[in-house]
Amino acid sequence: MESRLSIFTCFITLFFLLKSLFAIDTIAPNQTLRDNGQTLVSSGGQFEFGFFSPLNSNNRYIGIWFKNISQQTVYWVANRDNPLTDSSGVLMITATGNITILRNQTSNPVWSSNSSTTSNNPVLQLLDTGNLVVKDGANQNYVWQSFDHPFDTMIPGMRLGLNLQTGENWHLNSWKSVEDPSTGDYTYKLDPQGLPQLVLRRGTEIIFRSGPWDGIRFGGQNRLDPNGVFNPIFVDNSALIYYAFENIDNSIISRFVLNQSGVIQHLSWNQRRGEWVVVATIQTAQCEKYALCGPNGFCNMNKDPVCYCPSGFTPKVAQDWNALDWLDGCVEKTSWNCSSATKFRLFSKLKLPDNSEFLANDSVTSRMECELACLNNCSCVAYTYAPTLLNKCVIWSGGLVDIREFGQDGFGQDLYVRLAASEFAQEQEVNNPNEFHLNSSEEDDLDLPLFDRRMVESATNHFAFTNKIGEGDQSEANTHRIIGTYGYMSPEYAIDGLFSVKSDVFSFGVMVLEIVSGNRNRGFYHPDHDLNLLGHAWQLWNGGRPMELIDPLMEKEVSTLEVLRCIQVGLLCVQQRPEDRPTMSTVLLMLDSDNPSLPQPKQPGFYTERFLTDTDTSSAGRKPPNSNEVTISMLQGNFHFLAALTDEAYTLNFEICSAADTITPNQSISDGQVLVSSGGSFILGFFSPGQSKHQYLGIWYQNISPQTIVWVGNRERPINDSYGQLIIGADGNLILLDGAGNIIWSSNSNSARSMKKPMAKLLNSGNLVLFDETDTNSDGYVWQSFDYPCDTLLPGIKLGWDAKTGLHRQLTSWKSADDPSPGNFTFRIDIGVVPQLVLREGSTKKYRTGLWNGVGFNSNVLKPTKVTNPSFTFNSNEITYMDRGTNNTISRLVTGYNGFSGRYIWDKETLQWFVVYELRKDQCDNYGICGPNSFCNIHNLPLLCECLTGFIPRSQEEWNAFNWAGGCIRKTELECTKRDGFLKLTVKLPDILQIWTNEKLNLKECKEECLKNCSCTAYANLNVLEGGQGCLVWYGDLYDMRLIISDTDDNDKEHQNLYIRLAASEITTRDNLNKDLDLPLFSLATILTATDNFCSENKLGEGGFGPVYKGTLAEGQEIAVKRLSETSKQGISEFKNEVIGYMSPEYGIDGLFSVKSDAFSFGVIVLEILSGRRNRAFQHPDHHHNLLGHAWMLWKRGRSLELMDANLDRSGFESELLKFMQVGLMCVQRAPEDRPTMSNVVFMLSNEGLTMAEPRQPGFFIERCLSCCTNEEEYFGIGHYLAVILGHQQYLLVSITFPT
Repeated sequence: MESRLSIFTCFITLFFLLKSLFAIDTIAPNQTLRDNGQTLVSSGGQFEFGFFSPLNSNNRYIGIWFKNISQQTVYWVANRDNPLTDSSGVLMITATGNITILRNQTSNPVWSSNSSTTSNNPVLQLLDTGNLVVKDGANQNYVWQSFDHPFDTMIPGMRLGLNLQTGENWHLNSWKSVEDPSTGDYTYKLDPQGLPQLVLRRGTEIIFRSGPWDGIRFGGQNRLDPNGVFNPIFVDNSALIYYAFENIDNSIISRFVLNQSGVIQHLSWNQRRGEWVVVATIQTAQCEKYALCGPNGFCNMNKDPVCYCPSGFTPKVAQDWNALDWLDGCVEKTSWNCSSATKFRLFSKLKLPDNSEFLANDSVTSRMECELACLNNCSCVAYTYAPTLLNKCVIWSGGLVDIREFGQDGFGQDLYVRLAASEFAQEQEVNNPNEFHLNSSEEDDLDLPLFDRRMVESATNHFAFTNKIGEGDQSEANTHRIIGTYGYMSPEYAIDGLFSVKSDVFSFGVMVLEIVSGNRNRGFYHPDHDLNLLGHAWQLWNGGRPMELIDPLMEKEVSTLEVLRCIQVGLLCVQQRPEDRPTMSTVLLMLDSDNPSLPQPKQPGFYTERFLTDTDTSSAGRKPPNSNEVTISMLQGNFHFLAALTDEAYTLNFEICSAADTITPNQSISDGQVLVSSGGSFILGFFSPGQSKHQYLGIWYQNISPQTIVWVGNRERPINDSYGQLIIGADGNLILLDGAGNIIWSSNSNSARSMKKPMAKLLNSGNLVLFDETDTNSDGYVWQSFDYPCDTLLPGIKLGWDAKTGLHRQLTSWKSADDPSPGNFTFRIDIGVVPQLVLREGSTKKYRTGLWNGVGFNSNVLKPTKVTNPSFTFNSNEITYMDRGTNNTISRLVTGYNGFSGRYIWDKETLQWFVVYELRKDQCDNYGICGPNSFCNIHNLPLLCECLTGFIPRSQEEWNAFNWAGGCIRKTELECTKRDGFLKLTVKLPDILQIWTNEKLNLKECKEECLKNCSCTAYANLNVLEGGQGCLVWYGDLYDMRLIISDTDDNDKEHQNLYIRLAASEITTRDNLNKDLDLPLFSLATILTATDNFCSENKLGEGGFGPVYKGTLAEGQEIAVKRLSETSKQGISEFKNEVIGYMSPEYGIDGLFSVKSDAFSFGVIVLEILSGRRNRAFQHPDHHHNLLGHAWMLWKRGRSLELMDANLDRSGFESELLKFMQVGLMCVQRAPEDRPTMSNVVFMLSNEGLTMAEPRQPGFFIERCLSCCTNEEEYFGIGHYLAVILGHQQYLLVSITFPT
């Protein structure tokens, strides 16, 4: 028996061992795949197919995931919308080739592939590409494949686009959440109308679009070229339009994902770190938000604010535009029609607008023909035509939406916009004719429409008696006062005198509720509360007791459903906000429909408890109102007017009782009751967030929908019933009780007991304060909600540390949209020696503003704008940040539960919140993205990260794969002597991990202090006050730096330069202690030794000036030496011109040399080789620019290939030549910080199709006067040499002159 058991055990062990060694990748019709651990594994072991449960979910799905990575990453799900609730699922393939998932092999499938094509002897197979296919056993053709049905993820081989012949639409659809793979809110698909483009939508709302495909790139972005991880592909022909990608080699695992939050990223798996690394993120810039600047508005990330109206346009609503509300966009300054004279204005470097159309006329073959075709089309407002656009004429009709301007430093297309010809006649030359500058004019508030007397006389037949409806008692002397019938007027008319098409709806709703109840709204009385009839009806509705409203004297039995419908319609009509009320036509539909689906009514107007007098209550009664007391008159058109009749006309001349804004010890607030701030801005009361059934005490905006909570009292301990009460307790504190009398929350102030007459008040700032009513100090608050912010920073709230109270205020996100308890994200001031604001997820830093420098934060964030007024206090009493706000603007800074932190502004026209700015505006704001000892340069996409001078990547392989977390290490260790030097860099200063400060030292003394300590790695001024004060020293690695490029001198004054310590051998200077970097000087003896007395064996070649020799300095450094021959036909001036022709601007003008100077020289040589022309004395018949300027102008105009030497064989090499040209232009950029390092140059040239940044203006970009002469002076004497550092190998080019 034991031997049999032993044999059985061995057999089972062997079975599972063999099963693991020989995993299957196919299923035939007679086989099944069960939810008991069975899976298919692709032949190469790359992918696995089987049943799984997502994170924190018990539901079972069948999907495909990557096999050989530690995090299960599912990229395809079959039954995403039909999960199994247990492990009874079975997958099988039918005899006709359909894949089905069954529950316990029942007949009704949970999911099916529903293939319309049948096959013989079908086989289901998981390929090593990750594609799940059904193959026909006879011909091996695919009759179905998962790649045709993508979900939220693309992998190599998948397509995103359209098959124009079959109608297949391959697109991405997000998961609903990380726990739920069902169809989510976001889609990313190709829009083929006009120029094809990729569009991200939330439902039907467009969130982002790539911009149109122009044959090279999407919408002004970088060229769609290969990079270190993947090779992007775009196909556009008569049969197919799609985007796809390939990994550059088989060792790379990458995927393109649309996640549940609508973020689109390309991710690469890092095996060493065991995590996915972000290679690229779409929609990172503010200008990528769809239609941010409204119709005809331009968005430019280099401007502040980012939106502006282009030349010929003006803001549609100037008041909103000044408040950074750009939704209404811009309109033409001068309107035009089909008969007007019009012309076109050219705008360049643009992401072309949405809704393009191809002109249906193949005979248009030039730009001028395209322009003429647009002029002949009355609806055409703009056009473009370019060779990269498939030689098509593209036009636009209507408003031009979602335009982004990239400026001189970007790519983009030309757009010709149609304007009235008079706009061109009135123009004057200005520095920036494309930009509109705002004035300060404001529009009047919305009021009643105005009609002239002739219109009114015509409408009333000259006030004919037969048209007379009635007459009120308002005399001519009193016509300036508001008139109406008390009890029926809408809030906006009674309070502000504003009339709208919804005002009569309010009156109608009052009448409906009066008829149903048999009570008058005016003077309504109830023994249990002091609400009017509207408030009473709403309270009954919310309490589920609406039938108690019905008049008991109603004679006729009526349908309960009809009565409930009338009550609901009445409540919808009397809602507080006009925009929430239905129109009268909608009201009729609601009342006439047999089965209407009606929305739930919101709070009615005048929902306040009144202080009724005897006179008020005596008028209450049960008699229904007469039908002739109020008449709703509906005239033709869209306006409805209320006429007051008979003896019920009143002049409104009374004080309106506002809702209470205070609570005293003998009062309480319970569910349904609120405090309203005196100015009507904020409400305090009970609420339930999202789908939650819990109740919380909170503060929200009164007149904003949807409800926007700004503070929660009991965020960590919700009330589980609807009987919560807020009171002032015996100890003077605010106390929140639940229905059982348990204390849920308290203000818990120790000072409250000392109050003689405690009172709580909701201020119009949104601050809930507790104070002693007998205290004459207006700011003597015992407790205030502003000291305990949640996730929202309102104007007036201080973040940071207060020495007096000991409080350290911070923002803490909600846990979710349904749960206001503290979440994972915090935004607070780190109050070290140098304060900064930091966003964290848990304890992990996600973003920081940079250091406070006495004027602002070092990274140029949180600056004053037209809608914000930030202030920072840094002294012994407090370290705080606050926004003081601006008049007439509702704004808030929020730290969201998803990590988003930014400022919102309320748009009073569209009644929506929109984002003014996000703290993390791009990838370089992600904390530590480049690792230690490197900096992030957002202008250097896709490389982004660069090692500091004197440093190299810790792992070049990881660095090339865009995994920069390991950062950089020194090439040469410090000598720890005063021979060490420093390199100046303008960056967001490193994080203060290990620092030392001294407020009294100047910059020179700070440098000396750094040199005393071998651990010191960098230093800077402590602040920028009075030109720079104090000393700040870093020890160890330098983290989280980004390059700062200033646009103005004013910004320069606010930046702190960082001085990075380098070994003496890394710095080629005459005096490392006292002077900026300069060229080294070598004696003639040194040169003779290095070249072995100009030995012929060391001769490399010979040019016009003389021979060039190879040499080696004593420390092993190789050099090239050009020896000027006395017999040369070219003299000192020619030699000087040649040297200057390759010199960088900073050296040629200021004698300053840097590691980027050699890059400039290299770039000149590249452009000379491509063109076959010399930069020195280059001439062109059309301009007087040098070769660099000529090349740059051709590049900007899209005529780059005109630069190439006519003797070059360009066939098949155009892309390579363009890459060389782009690298050359990047090397000769004017600013050294814009140029790549030589290591980056090597990387760009050695990697095929790498996406590179757009080159900026080159050095010496000026037109020359070639006929002018200058006095020649001796420029180089004996023993003077020119040195250029080439990359990490430190080659020096030394030019010398002396007689032979």
